Amino acid sequence: MRKIACFLAVTLLISRFCFSQSFSVTTLSPISIGSIDTQHKPQGKTWFYAGKWWAAIPPSVGGTKLYRLDGTTWTQMLNLSTSGSRPDCWVVGDLVHILLYKGSGTNSIVTLQYNPATSTYNFWSQRPTATNFTLPTGVESATLTVDGTGRMWVADDIVTDMEVRWSDAPYTTWSNPIILASGTTSDDICAVTKLNGKVGLFWSNQTTGLFGFRTHTDGANPASWTATETPGSESIIPGNPKMADDHMNLVLASDGTLYVAAKTSYDAGNLPELVFFVRRPSGIWDPMYTVTTNSETDGTQAIVVLNEVSGKVKVVYTSATNGGSILCKESSISNISFGSPTTLITDATPLYNFSSSTHFPYNPTVAIIATKISTPRQVVSVLLNDQGGPPDNTAPTVSGVTRFNPTAQNTTATSVTYQVSFSEAVSGVDNADFALTATGSAAGSIASTTGSGSTYQVTVSGITGTGTLRLDVKASGTGITDP
Repeated sequence: MRKIACFLAVTLLISRFCFSQSFSVTTLSPISIGSIDTQHKPQGKTWFYAGKWWAAIPPSVGGTKLYRLDGTTWTQMLNLSTSGSRPDCWVVGDLVHILLYKGSGTNSIVTLQYNPATSTYNFWSQRPTATNFTLPTGVESATLTVDGTGRMWVADDIVTDMEVRWSDAPYTTWSNPIILASGTTSDDICAVTKLNGKVGLFWSNQTTGLFGFRTHTDGANPASWTATETPGSESIIPGNPKMADDHMNLVLASDGTLYVAAKTSYDAGNLPELVFFVRRPSGIWDPMYTVTTNSETDGTQAIVVLNEVSGKVKVVYTSATNGGSILCKESSISNISFGSPTTLITDATPLYNFSSSTHFPYNPTVAIIATKISTPRQVVSVLLNDQGGPPDNTAPTVSGVTRFNPTAQNTTATSVTYQVSFSEAVSGVDNADFALTATGSAAGSIASTTGSGSTYQVTVSGITGTGTLRLDVKASGTGITDP
């Protein structure tokens, strides 16, 4: 039996350039929809891969479909489901896992793999059909993520509980639910996200007026989660348990910082309406930041998008409850303070709501979609383009090299795939940047390198012999650059 091992490679020292910051807004072509809109708040329906923005959207006819952004036009590429759904999309290398959420009852997950020969996605050969699982009555929303071991997690709210369930590749069977929080209201929801070496669950509790957060370490017993953290608890108004509302959206930075856009239930006076939380890599939460107040706007349905290269974070939101304009406020990530809003989508008559975007940092563009809720109903969208930002003197490093497929330490497979993670987005990664170290009679060759941003998959094929194979990132002479 061949034993294939992998180890963390050396630190890369990569230079970067810096520019002055600005951003522009480009209006994209609309997509006609039926009764299903671009909810829910914790979900992400767009992602960037292979130089293109992609989206999972239920149009007016034909279920749920994959779209690719070509210029300013969304091109329909693939039928994901024959019925409409509210998708949540999570990218791992050249795979995208899409939760097709339909509420209580049967829900499904499809996995797509990018095909560079055709410049589009196909259904994953390891699981070419959807995996179905049942969510109980009373569920309002659901999200998914994939941890550092390749384990998939789905989180949902069930009446007064917050629960997660998990599945290992190829994600055909699911665990029983694990309840992580109880005593919430039927209006509360949650969101699950990957952290560095962990996963985390964020939820609202309108019974106590607080938000909650728990983490689980990759590879530990699935039922083993930390005690509840209460972000922003120092800002709660005594005798007024209305800080938490069922609005949240999360994005993780490459250094492990978690950014969360949320909403309070204060709804009066000059009190905070939209708020912002930051969880540092140490696990400590900053004090709560105010994005909008009640006296300024009825801001609602907020999402967060992050550009680490420009050093900016944006909160995108609807100007008024039940629909209005789509607005955006921006802050430097080094000194959180949100300025005046910029209007992204507006018109004299139509109402817009339910912004959605990506779970991942972007650079330099990000696709924002929303719903035109007045007739004729449409998915409307814009492309934000950031250019430059403050100087960044921190070089990218290799943060991990792990076996992606198969995951077992001992294997007789003649081909294995490693996942290589960097501390931030890099480019120019190819076969020549890696080396194999073998012991015994083991041998193989690096066959392909795929991926983008901070995550890549390296496939080693033609494996023969007995011993160990280790994949290293070369210490020098690589074409890897920091964009």
